Amino acid sequence: MRNRTISIVSAFLIVLVVVGCAIAVNAGASDSAVSSAVIYVPDDYATIQGAVNNAAAGDTIIVRDGTYLESVKVNKRLTIRSENGPANTIVASPEGVNDHVLTVTADHVSINGLTVKNATGKNEAGQYNYAGLYISANHCDITDNKAMNNAYGLFLSDSTKNTLKNNIASDNIGDGIYLDHSDSNTISNNTVKLNHRYGIRLWHSHNNTVCNTNASNNQNGIRLDYSPNNRLEKNDAHSNNLNGFFLNSSNSNTLIKNDARSNNHNGLLLSSSNNNTLTNNGAKLNNGAGISLVSSSHSTLAHNTASANNEAGISLYTSSNCILTGNMMDGNYYNFGVSGNDINHVIHSIDASNLVDGKPVYYLVAQRNQEIPKDAGFVGVVLSSNITVKDLTLTNNSVGVMLAYSLNSSIANVRTSNNFNGIALYASINNTLINNTNTNNEWGIFLDSSDSNLLTLNTNLNNERGIFMESSNDNLLRLNTNLNNVWGIFLDSSKDNLLRLNTNLNNRRGIALDASSNNNILTGNNISNNNWTGISIGESHNNLIYLNNFINNSKNVYPVNSTTFWYSNSELTYTYIGANYTSYMGNYWDEYIKDTGSSVLKQDDNGNGIGESSHIVSRYVSLDRDNYPLMMPFEYYFI
Repeated sequence: MRNRTISIVSAFLIVLVVVGCAIAVNAGASDSAVSSAVIYVPDDYATIQGAVNNAAAGDTIIVRDGTYLESVKVNKRLTIRSENGPANTIVASPEGVNDHVLTVTADHVSINGLTVKNATGKNEAGQYNYAGLYISANHCDITDNKAMNNAYGLFLSDSTKNTLKNNIASDNIGDGIYLDHSDSNTISNNTVKLNHRYGIRLWHSHNNTVCNTNASNNQNGIRLDYSPNNRLEKNDAHSNNLNGFFLNSSNSNTLIKNDARSNNHNGLLLSSSNNNTLTNNGAKLNNGAGISLVSSSHSTLAHNTASANNEAGISLYTSSNCILTGNMMDGNYYNFGVSGNDINHVIHSIDASNLVDGKPVYYLVAQRNQEIPKDAGFVGVVLSSNITVKDLTLTNNSVGVMLAYSLNSSIANVRTSNNFNGIALYASINNTLINNTNTNNEWGIFLDSSDSNLLTLNTNLNNERGIFMESSNDNLLRLNTNLNNVWGIFLDSSKDNLLRLNTNLNNRRGIALDASSNNNILTGNNISNNNWTGISIGESHNNLIYLNNFINNSKNVYPVNSTTFWYSNSELTYTYIGANYTSYMGNYWDEYIKDTGSSVLKQDDNGNGIGESSHIVSRYVSLDRDNYPLMMPFEYYFI
């Protein structure tokens, strides 16, 4: 016969308790009968497992202060609670035991006020796989517990409608709280910290509510994988090694009033996660982005604040059809950015209520014949034509001005600085960029798959690359100035462009033609004082380079597996020192004039300004010769 201790109360109160329990059972329990006895450990039974084995459904087990080395299996409806809280009542896995500390497989179980720890055994595959508290049941109430130094702190598997409240999960090898195929649970007011993987992780788990969580100093604060229709509200995720909130392949979730700050990577990261809603969240002081959507579409971002993050405030990458309204971005390394691989990735609804450093975001999709207002902080033009962008100062975004799939537009007198791209064109044709100044960007002007554009009178200063063209053909670059960049002008897989009268001065490399950048014409360019090479040519063929100045570069030309024509392809008529001549014309090489060690005198017998001997452009490529080198810089020749 079981021993029980029943609190000394009046018979009338005992009757009321029994009646109340019976009502509760009828409302949702499957047990046909429940008890309401109170059992004390170790008074009535020396172990918690002994008390569980001898209890009836509905009983309460009170565990007095102490440390209990056991793995407890709960297979009936019970309440198990400590007498004086988790600091005084510890249930620890015995050494050498590979099992959960506390396993719950019955519905309507209540666990309150215990510390569960040291489930660090390995399964047969050699993996850490055990939890402090493992639940495979429904309608359980897990409150005021502490789980530490386990593989998992609190683990729900195939469990629904449980409540986890006011628990602490810390210093676990894996995750603090882990839900596996568990739906419609409420996780509130928990603290998950110092876990080696994730604070809270949901795996294939739906319709859960996670709110008022303090998730700090984990690898990721809160992570959702393949988990739709969850609600995350008023959680604080900070100082995690990776991300504050990470949604991976998780759709239709709602994140409201969460605080993601001081994480080593991103505040909120959505990857391959669609139809999510982020409202009134704060993301600040993260080493990565504040809010980043990667391959995540049809999401709504409203009234979020992203500030002082070391990468983007809000970034949309390979994502489409998102709605942004009322978001505030300030003091981030880059405040805002949109990028992708095809047209869908730049189609969004982004209104001017979004602010970057207090200035509106103007994002036009499918518009015509408009001019961007002068107070713009970010400009995006998509699928549009005849748009005018002028007289603006744009700073600290992934791009100052973006034209994507747009044509016949003008960007003029715009000053960009401290962006990734100052001005970027994607699949855009017949546009004019004139008299813009791009300073201290990664790339001053970037053209990707953009043809037949005019770039003229632009200045690119102190950028990684002054002008960078990728797969962009038939463009005219004229009278641009590139100073103190790593690369002055860089053509990658770009053909049939004309570079004329550009100045490339004091860059690390003046001009580069790379990766099948063929059939380009370079003429009238000043390529001077570049401290690595004047021009680099790699795997590119049939480029025509003549009437350029190569002066005081560390190495004028560096060709690799390329064929180049170093003089005009026909005779030209020109005036030189007051007289008219007709001849093929090459380039001016300072090293040609200075080559006093050659056995051939560098002389101009007929005074036509063309050297009598050819200039060896590269000693590594026998055909790299300029047979008509200029005796003076090209400015002395009038054609």
